[in-house]
Amino acid sequence: MNTQININYTKNNTYDALSKTNNYSEDKGFSLSYSYNFSLKEGIKLPLLKKLRLTQNIGFSSNFTYNLGENYYVKEFQKTILRKSSNYNLSLSFSYNLSAYTQMGLNTAYSVFKNLLKQDKTQSIDINMWVLFRF
Repeated sequence: MNTQININYTKNNTYDALSKTNNYSEDKGFSLSYSYNFSLKEGIKLPLLKKLRLTQNIGFSSNFTYNLGENYYVKEFQKTILRKSSNYNLSLSFSYNLSAYTQMGLNTAYSVFKNLLKQDKTQSIDINMWVLFRF
């Protein structure tokens, strides 16, 4: 089992002497990750197929990420926002070793990007099923 938490914060400041403005870029966010792998010696019995058991390694992982970003400038004590956006992503993965030579899995993801200045949002959903054959 593995769990990880990350927190990020970045702020940049530049000064434009010609226009006498301070330009700022500020980004903050966090991510949470979790993964778990296990194997069953005896296996899992399948209800309709009594002689067949799932006996190999099973893995699960999840990840959640959130970010908030803003670009703005200050001129004569007036703050003007150029960009303000947020995005978050949730992904889940599952894998199973059918045998030493075959592995299968499922990956899913849900993402949302929001432009907080224009009040619009873009969403996406990804679903991937895969099988790996080793020769």
